[in-house]
Amino acid sequence: MTLLVQLSGGLDSVATLLLSNEKEKTEAFFVDYGQIPIRQEREAARFVCSRTNIKLTEVKYRGMAMGSDDYIPIRNLVLGAMAAQYASSIGATTVVVGNKTNEYRKDDPWCWRDCTSSFFKLFTELIKECSEENPVVFSMPLIGMSRAEVGKVVDLLGEKYEIKKENCWSCYANQEEPCGICFHCKEGAL
Repeated sequence: MTLLVQLSGGLDSVATLLLSNEKEKTEAFFVDYGQIPIRQEREAARFVCSRTNIKLTEVKYRGMAMGSDDYIPIRNLVLGAMAAQYASSIGATTVVVGNKTNEYRKDDPWCWRDCTSSFFKLFTELIKECSEENPVVFSMPLIGMSRAEVGKVVDLLGEKYEIKKENCWSCYANQEEPCGICFHCKEGAL
């Protein structure tokens, strides 16, 4: 069985890739959708895949409408559909994502509906409804983990590949060093 990991190059997706690679044959799927830190994310994804000897498929998509600040409307629906279609084409039955949010909370300004476990459960049902055979399911191995716990996964599993947290790019800014003010930088500098 092959697992397909949606890889952004960020800490969460790198931890997901390392966990998946411990379990099954793993491939990675990276989408250039015009995100601001595309260079940094792509470099991080390529570095991690080269160190782990995991096949990386890169695609370019130019239909993503950017939202305000850090929010991009229904981004995970679009990226997930692309990953599910690609997974089907290579015979993978699971797309593994690095999202950690269990439930949507209105009081949390960084909690978006398309990052939750309920979204991915519904999305899996939609994919099953659209699939003729071997439907793809979504897996969220980091569900409920804190940023510090995810960092420990990268420390532990990345050690044998010489991958460190510093090799990941989670910042939303396009600069040489993390900005320290975007959502992912605020979530917890490691």
